[in-house]
Parts: sequence; C-alpha cells; structure tokens
Amino acid sequence: DFVGRDAERSRLAYAWRIATDGQTQIVLLSGEPGIGKTRLAGRAALDAYRDGATVLYGRCDEDLGVAYQPWREALGHLVANGPIAVMRDHVVAYGGEIARLVPEFHSRLDEVPAPQDSDPETERYLLYSAVRGLLEATSKRSPIVLVLDDLHWADGPTLSLLRHTVDASPRAALLVIATFRSSELSSSDPLNALLADLAREQGAATRLALEGLREQEILALLEGIAGHDLGSPGARLAQELHRETDGNPFFVVELLRHLGDSGALVQDSDGRWTVREEVSRLELSESVREMIAGRVGRLGEGTRRALTTAAVIGRDVELALLAQVSGEGEDVSLDHLERAQAASLVVELPERPGWFSFTHALVQHALYEDLGPTRRARLHRRIAEALERACGDQPGERVGELARHWSRAAAPDKRSTAAEYAMRAGQHALEQLAPDEAQRWFEQALELLGDSADGGRRREVLVLLGEAQRQTGDPHYRDTLVEAAGLAQRAGDVDRQARAVIAAWRGFSTLGRRDDELLAALEAAAQALPRDDPRRAAVLAELAAELSFSASLERRRTLADEALGLARRVGDVRLLCRVLVWHSYATEVAHTIDTRLAHLAEARALADTTADPWLQFQAETKSCSLLEAGDIDGFDECLARMRDLQEAVQQPTMGWVVQFTESARALIAGRLDEAEKAAIAALERSGNAPDGLTVFGAQIAAVRRDQGRYHELVDLAAQAVLDNPAAPAFRVVHAMALCSAGRHDEARPLLAASAANGFGSIPLDHLWSSTLVAWTEVASALGDHDAAASLYEQLLPHASTVAWTGATTSGPVARALGRLALLLQRLDEAEAHLTSAFAAHERMGSPIWQADTERLLGLTLVGQPGGDAARGRELLGRAADTARRYGAAHIEREAEVALTQYAVR
Repeated sequence: DFVGRDAERSRLAYAWRIATDGQTQIVLLSGEPGIGKTRLAGRAALDAYRDGATVLYGRCDEDLGVAYQPWREALGHLVANGPIAVMRDHVVAYGGEIARLVPEFHSRLDEVPAPQDSDPETERYLLYSAVRGLLEATSKRSPIVLVLDDLHWADGPTLSLLRHTVDASPRAALLVIATFRSSELSSSDPLNALLADLAREQGAATRLALEGLREQEILALLEGIAGHDLGSPGARLAQELHRETDGNPFFVVELLRHLGDSGALVQDSDGRWTVREEVSRLELSESVREMIAGRVGRLGEGTRRALTTAAVIGRDVELALLAQVSGEGEDVSLDHLERAQAASLVVELPERPGWFSFTHALVQHALYEDLGPTRRARLHRRIAEALERACGDQPGERVGELARHWSRAAAPDKRSTAAEYAMRAGQHALEQLAPDEAQRWFEQALELLGDSADGGRRREVLVLLGEAQRQTGDPHYRDTLVEAAGLAQRAGDVDRQARAVIAAWRGFSTLGRRDDELLAALEAAAQALPRDDPRRAAVLAELAAELSFSASLERRRTLADEALGLARRVGDVRLLCRVLVWHSYATEVAHTIDTRLAHLAEARALADTTADPWLQFQAETKSCSLLEAGDIDGFDECLARMRDLQEAVQQPTMGWVVQFTESARALIAGRLDEAEKAAIAALERSGNAPDGLTVFGAQIAAVRRDQGRYHELVDLAAQAVLDNPAAPAFRVVHAMALCSAGRHDEARPLLAASAANGFGSIPLDHLWSSTLVAWTEVASALGDHDAAASLYEQLLPHASTVAWTGATTSGPVARALGRLALLLQRLDEAEAHLTSAFAAHERMGSPIWQADTERLLGLTLVGQPGGDAARGRELLGRAADTARRYGAAHIEREAEVALTQYAVR
C-alpha cells in the first residue's frame, strides 16, 4: 500500500478541494527518477476518482516524436468515454477543431465539420480554445483531474497548450498534476520557461519537490509488503536501504527484489518474512542497472533478448512489431512479455490490446544502455525496416518512430533515407500544429543531408525549416528563408523561390528599416513567376508593403495596384482579402484615405465570408484607419470586433494588437493612466513582435505629451535617433522632448534640418501625418514662422483627417492647422480650423485635446482685433479646468499663463 508522503498528499488534497470549488489548480511534482512522482500523482487521482472526479492521464515519452502526446492520450479517453451531450454541444461551439488532436472524435459523432482553415498560429490557438472548452464543459458535470506525466520530455506545443489551458480556464473545476525530473532540465528547456512564468504569478501553481522516504517510511513499506511486524531486523534493513538509496522508492524496491533473490529475505513455513542477521554484511552498492539486468537474465536468454529489443523500440511496445523484429512469431514474443510482466518489468496496456509498456522508464533505459553501440544501431535498423513493411507509404502518426530509428541506425548507406523520414516527420508535425517538433526534425534532416546533398531536397528542407521557425517565433526564420530563396533563384526553382519569399514576409515592414536582402528576394521572385501566377499577386503586394519606408508612394501604389488586379482576376477570396489589406499597408498615407477605406471595407466583407478569424482580425485592425476620417464610431466597431475575435481565439499576436489599440482608445478618451497601463500590458504581451518596443515607445510618448512630461524622454529620444538614422519620426520626438525641457537652442537645428527642403525628407508613409503634426508643435514652441508656413501648406489639404499611426494618434489635423495659423497670425483661419477641431474632439469624446483646442481658440479670440475677448478668456478658463481634471499639466499651465497675460485690467 502507499506509505509516506503525508505532507505532499495533504497539499494535493487541498488543491483538489480548491479545484472542486471551480478554481483551476496546477500542482507540479518534481524529483529525481524513481522518487515516486507518478505514484503520488496516481494516488491523488485515485482519491479524487473516489470523490467523483473524471480522471485523465497522459504521458510524455523520450524521443517518441508525437506532437501533443500526453494531450492526445488524455483527451482520447475523454472523447471516447465522456458524455455524448457534451460532445455534441462542443461541436456547436467549436466545430471540428478537437479532431485535429483526437481523430476518434469523428467516430463518436455522426457529423463533425472540418477544422477551420486559417494561418497556422490561429489554427493552433483555435485548437487550444477547443481543448479548453471541452475540459470546461466536462468539469461542469464532474471535476477533472488531469495527470501529465514526465513533462521534462514534453514538446513545446504540449507546454503551450498546458499554459493556455491554465490561463484561459481559471474558473474550471480542474486539477492538473504535472510530474517532471528537475535534474534533467537544461537552461534552454521550454519547461523552464513555463516554470518561470508560473513562479512569477503568485498562486498560479503549487511546487512540490519530492525527496526520498525516511527510514520509518521504508520500514512501513517493508512491513506493508510482509504483512506483519519485522522487529529489529526490519529496522536495521530499513536503515541499510535508506543508506544505500537515499530513500528513493524505486531503488528501494529493486534492492528488495535483489535481497529476496539472494536469500537475504526468507519466508518461513507460516508465511512470515524473516530478515537474516547477516544482512548488514551484504553488499548493497550494486547499481540499479545491474540489478535490472540480473532480473532480466533470470527470465532466460530468450526473454532477455526480447526485452532488449523492446527497449530499443521504446517505452511502449507493440507485440506485432516485436515479433517481426525478433523473428520469433507473436506467440513466442507474447510468452516473453508475459514472463516479464510477471516479474514486474512490463505491464499490458488494457486500453490498447497488443501493446505493452515498461513499468518505469528506468527499466527501459537500463536495458537500452546495456547494449553496445553496434548492437543498438543494428536493432534500430531492423526496427525501422519492420516499421516500413508494416506502414507502407503512409506511416501516419508513426513517421516520427521511423525517423528516430533510421537516424539512430548509423548506416551511411541510409543517411538519405533517414533524412527523408526526418523531413516527413517535420511536415507531419507542421500539419499537427506542432512547429517546435517540426523545427527539430527539419534541423535533423539538414544535418543528415550534409552540404553535398541533392540541391532540391536541401532547398525544400530550408523552406520548411524557415516556416517552422517563423511559427515558433524564432527570429532566424528570415535568414533561413532568404537563403532558401537565393538557392532556389540560382537553381531556377521558381516554386520554392516563391514559397520562401512569401513565408519570409511577416506582415508589415519594420519601422524605418530597409531589408535589402528580403527586398531583393521579393523582386527576384516577382520577376521569376509567370505573370498570371496567383502567387505573384502575394509577392507583389508584399514587395509594395515592404517598401513602405524606402520607396516612393507612386512606386508602392503601382506594385500594389498590379497585385490587386491579378488577385481580382484569380478570384481567390482569401488571396484577394490579403492583397486588399496589404495594399492598405503599402499606400497608408493621408493622400489615399478614400481609396484605402473602400479597399478595407471590401476586405472586411470578404473576410467575413471566409469565417477565417485571422483574416477577419487583420481586416478589422487595418480598418481602424476609419479613425483617420474622424469616424470614431467605426473605429470602436472595429475594436469591438477585434476584442471578440481575440477572446474566441486567444492568439497572442491578436492579444498584443488589441491591447495596444485599447491604449490608443484610452488616450483618445483622455484616460491617461489607463492608456499607460494598457501600453505596458501590450509590451508584456508583444512576445517576439519586432516592433513591440517601438509601439510601446510611441504610446508612452503620446501619454507623456498629454501629461506635460515629454521632457522625461530627452535621452531616450536621442538614443532612438542614433539607433534609427533612417527614421525621421524619431528626430521630431527628440525635438519635442527638448522643447518640453526648455532646451530650445538644441531643438532649433533639428527643426531647421527637417524644414530645409520643405520637410521633403519626411517620406509619404503611415507616419507622415503624425510626424508633420508633431513638427507643428515644435515650430509653435520655437516661434518659427517659415517652418510653420511650410507645414501649413502641406497639411491644409488634409484638414478633415485625423493623424493616426496604427498604434497612436495626435488627434485631428485641424487642431495642428489652427496652431500654425495662430502662430502665423492668420487669426480668421485659425478660428475656423480650431472650431472644426473643437467639433471633432467633442464628437470623439477627447477632453484633453478639446481643452488644448479651447486654449488655442481662446488665444485666437483674445489676440484678434475686434475679437470676442470675453469668450476667449472663458475658453482659457475652461481649458485650464478640464486639463486639471484629466492630468494634462502642460495645457493647464499654458492656459493659466494666458489668462494672466490677457486678464481684464
């Protein structure tokens, strides 16, 4: 019976009680091999089962190469045995997503729709949401205990799904018990990242590090096995066992078996066990590996060979495969396995007839390590050949086994075969939404192929590897795919050239950076593809968008228009939708607002027909450009759709975009603290997004501007200018910060440099309006009439628009024009612009901007000959009061200074 672990069992019981109250719990059991992690988890699950729980179990295996392995096992049991009503409701809510992980879902229900077709990351999170939904629905009928065993061997997707399940289901009646060997984790192990994340979140997880049994617990174990008191000889034996094993339960049991076999433990005629007095003189330092080998050897030579072969096959062993490899037939092989089962070395799997499993990974490892390298490699080859005969051309889920055995066969004449299976295993992993596993297989395939490999196969693996890297967030994906595109171009391999460049583009250009290698690859692919090839539309649209910061608007629009024309002729709805969105990236400047909004309206409609959440999200995100037209209601509608899509999918990139758009919305509403908190939260969620820090910096700068704290950014802005010499937007941020700090003499050269050619150095990209509007503040602060006149001329045609970067906004252009006109003493024009801006701010619900407009309008009226000075002073007073309420200190200060200056004397 189970002995010891009283404290740990109490902690698990407590976590179970919390879970039954509807609060998800995760308990992490760690310890060395054989310490009893699985047994403790199993006992806790059994206790919960007796209390009415649904118990699910899944195990990770070393090198098995099956993506999401423990989840497949656990959910397979749930799908096969769970309430049919829950399954039917699940299809209504989540479609056929769960079938990606558990194909048996189709056999449980009559009609299961196909999983949603989207980009791989979105498909992955749709699957995660479906898993979460199934667990939540089941837990409403009975609480769930989910045991995930040997998590130190888990693949990245398995851990991602665990994290998502715990994060997204905080109110489910779910207890997750995860076991792992802390001693086998490297610093780069993905489990370490998960453990660190959970450690940072107070109350997110309970860590239980198991130690060895104490002497009295070992004695209780001995007496439990014997069924009676063992007296002082038993106590001495417990002491000896503790000294030799440090209380490791697996080692204790193995030594007990050894002592029984050696005669140190004897059973008398009454069935009572007796410990021989000379036990203290026994040599107990024999290694566990040697003890297991001795146990196996006592079963006979035939069984020893069978178990050795089984150990090379893996932790789980199929009888038919063992029989083929050994050549002894299934009956003889079954005899061997049954003898091993009687010796507690293997166990038959009741849910999988014809399959056996080693009772502990240490048993399998001991047998495997006992083989010499040549014998081991020969067995791997025989197993691989037997699997090939059994699977034929369609290995399915067993392709990973084939890849593993061929890679370890160490046969020079079969390196090509091993590489082929590694590539196929990687492709299968991509199909199973497991890019981490795919990346590992593709890297192995490249290593096996070597530099002298067939060019076509190497190019194919590079394209696939780059795609896997991109999905995992590995920044090296760009280098891999550019290399693949270059190799394909030189070989005239147009297909792989196109696939590589399309996969290499991440969706938008990095702010102010020109990627010459990627641009050259895109241009080469556009030239190589036939003019009517649908992929050419994607390549042209990507090229146009990638040129956003390095080519004229005319060239970008020409490329984007050509892409759009081809996409329309092709008639592929998804392609057309993507090209419409990319067209808006490429031509995003105030001059094109009408065309862009028409294209985006079409993209939104098309995306809805596909029901693809990622396409819908992209279309809604770009359609936030409705704000440029002053359509705050349209902006809010897009943001609401974005929230809904993100809530349904829980995809990290969506979460980041929604979060920083929420920050922009709070800024518009004058909720500065909320805007700052949302910007920080967005940065925390940005992950590997290349522009995560840039977006954060822009949003914090906007908040600091409205708070009157822009001077705090002087040093950061100066460094940003140095780091981004090709991005004019950073120079105006630096100039604004210097003005805010009162360092006008340092700001003047920056303004002069940008104004030297009439601000012509500012490219026509999506930052154009915001950059010019920012310069209006600098020109006004410095009293530079020439710069103001130039800015006024350029911005005047866009007076009805709102400056919007896609992440932040400085409000209606009319306010900037009013500011300039006031400086230029064109007071009638200033009043007209500011009155227009006032109406826009009122419509948008922007109190801080409205206060600034009131300040400017008040200054216009009090300074205008024959103007309404009394109303001007009233506006200045209102501006100061509003600014004070919303924390806009600089507006409050400047309004009060103006009130003093224009006070009635």
